[in-house]
Amino acid sequence: MLARREAGMSRLTPLETSFFAMESPTRPMHAGGVMLFDAPEHGDVDTFVDDVFARFRATPAVPPWNRRPVIRLPLPHWEAVENVELDYHVRRATLPRPGSIQQLMELVSHLYPTLLDRDRPLWEAYIIDGIEHARTAVFVKAHHSLADGVGGLKMFFGSLSNSPDDDPRPVWAGPRENSPRRSTSEESGWASRIARVAQMPRALAQSVPDTVRLALDGPAPPFMAAKTPTTGTHISAARSFAALELPLSDVKRVGKAHGATVNDVLLSLCDDAMHRYVSEEQGVDAGRMVAIMPLSTRKEGDEATHAAGAVLVSLGAPSATPQERIKQVVASTHHVKARVRRASPLAFQLQTFAVLAAMELREQLPVGRSLVPNVANFTLSNVSGSPSGALYLGRAQMAALYAVPIVTGSNAANITVIPYRESLCIGIGAARNLIPNTPRLAELIQASFAGLRERLPTKVASR
Repeated sequence: MLARREAGMSRLTPLETSFFAMESPTRPMHAGGVMLFDAPEHGDVDTFVDDVFARFRATPAVPPWNRRPVIRLPLPHWEAVENVELDYHVRRATLPRPGSIQQLMELVSHLYPTLLDRDRPLWEAYIIDGIEHARTAVFVKAHHSLADGVGGLKMFFGSLSNSPDDDPRPVWAGPRENSPRRSTSEESGWASRIARVAQMPRALAQSVPDTVRLALDGPAPPFMAAKTPTTGTHISAARSFAALELPLSDVKRVGKAHGATVNDVLLSLCDDAMHRYVSEEQGVDAGRMVAIMPLSTRKEGDEATHAAGAVLVSLGAPSATPQERIKQVVASTHHVKARVRRASPLAFQLQTFAVLAAMELREQLPVGRSLVPNVANFTLSNVSGSPSGALYLGRAQMAALYAVPIVTGSNAANITVIPYRESLCIGIGAARNLIPNTPRLAELIQASFAGLRERLPTKVASR
């Protein structure tokens, strides 16, 4: 494996560097995705999987998939690897047939925890067969320094085709010909940098009052999340992952009936499910929960790999009915979003760093963790940017795409939602010592949704 220093944009950004600084064996900073594919339209599944595996191991990696980090002062930077060892990075696994989706996610739970080797490009891929209904899955785990959720999703979708006639292509080969590409104009790059520097004094001056306003009358403050029996427990290295799907049209109908967005409905469902899970599994009634809600700051046409912030949102009262809960969540999210929209981008980023700092501060407490509430009870990310039509890997149509999210301390679970066609594909990740039974949490989310859907007014439910 040969390496060379990349020309041009090779330095690690402060945000990328922070991901490496925060990483530990119990807190890996890689995320992933499980692409689930139906049986190929023609031919048998074993031949299809053999072909995909062979093609993936023969397809060279392009940036950022061919870079490894050099964490060395004074300038941490990226180094390009000329010959990526695909025999190492691309692997195959088979479930005992017929493997269920729950068994697939259990396998992912075992493949996920190991830290990525920093002497190599920071990703691994697994082609998994043996799944019920002759389905195949591709699980890719990659370091968060490669892309944020929206950027990573674009990479996944960009590698797939809208036709079953195209050859299979892995995500590390880069987007297909018809996918939007990032501009590589050196002139425009330098012009944008100069413009940002010129605007910095004004942005700093504006950010001070905006930051104060956000702190006083914006998102929920840190350390206000509901306490649970595991509040004082450090997260373990082991993970538990689960997946489920909800019909997008029905979620929208529920939202319309309550004046809520899709994200509001999802927050309400997860809030209710978490309360029920804590009551079932831990035998206590938790207080009012708080969620971390990422917000994308990406503008139209922005191809940046990282463009997001996060806010803390106070959720429903513990004793609230499902209808009361969703109204309380709507009021909370509307208030937070209104304050963020009025703030400068820099103020929002400073607020995001404050949330991350609070999480890190609590995680490093040597004593008294059980006395200090979590920063949040869970994270909910609703990742936008999905294409409207069907996508294919060779002759196989993608049935679903489940996120395999990062799990951090001071936050019991990470729930990530990816819309695809008519479904919301939901991936749940948790530290196994805090929430060992994520499949049960998935069932409770489905049960909460069924309850809301059943209570819809007849006219709304029948549309």
